[in-house]
Amino acid sequence: MKKLFLLLIVLVIFAGCYTTGLSPRESGSYNYSNFVYSLYDSVQFRPFDEPQKIMLPMKLGIAQVGESSPSQLMVDILKDESGLFDKVSVIPSGLGKDSNNRKEKFKTAKVELSQMRRLANDLGVDYIFLFGGSADIGRTGNWLEVFDLTGVGAMILPSQKIRIEGQSSGALIDIKSGKVLMSVSTESSLKAMASTYNAEDTKQDKLAKLRDSLVKSLADNFVEQLASKDDGQSVE
Repeated sequence: MKKLFLLLIVLVIFAGCYTTGLSPRESGSYNYSNFVYSLYDSVQFRPFDEPQKIMLPMKLGIAQVGESSPSQLMVDILKDESGLFDKVSVIPSGLGKDSNNRKEKFKTAKVELSQMRRLANDLGVDYIFLFGGSADIGRTGNWLEVFDLTGVGAMILPSQKIRIEGQSSGALIDIKSGKVLMSVSTESSLKAMASTYNAEDTKQDKLAKLRDSLVKSLADNFVEQLASKDDGQSVE
């Protein structure tokens, strides 16, 4: 019996880890970085261009990679900043995968971002704030996992350690020139313990909270950077 117990400890399950986007549909090559870099495809670098100005208050469109409508939390925070924004509009992003989660991206980020800019123009906004991010999710079992064999242990013992680390970034894009005028970022992490039975629900709950935390922090950072600029100040 003692040998069996030791063997079970050695064989404690490592549940592994994976990465997901700030949006569940932001994954693979359909991600924030590819959207931003698509603005610079086939564009000759001109290091002596005059810095472009950010004019405040601005008319702003908000887009989140992978979402037909960006996080309402982001929209609400920016709408409250009437001194910085004359107008705030929602700009939809396409979905990275189909309804069965099978096929990655229907069109390239370059095509989609070009369409976003045309839509933003029709909506009467001058800039798009595009944001996205990722979260690394890890789950490992500890020695209490051996009691999962009892059934009761799987339901009540904190045998699973969950850790989620997230990063989010946003770019202010001038819709006429396609230039990125400002970039902001943030990061956060959460830890939790759960039973094997409740591990998946706990993980999803913590992931949702982390996403909200990242969105709020990113919005606050964006507002703070904009507020530090005078009307018409050049971007450095």
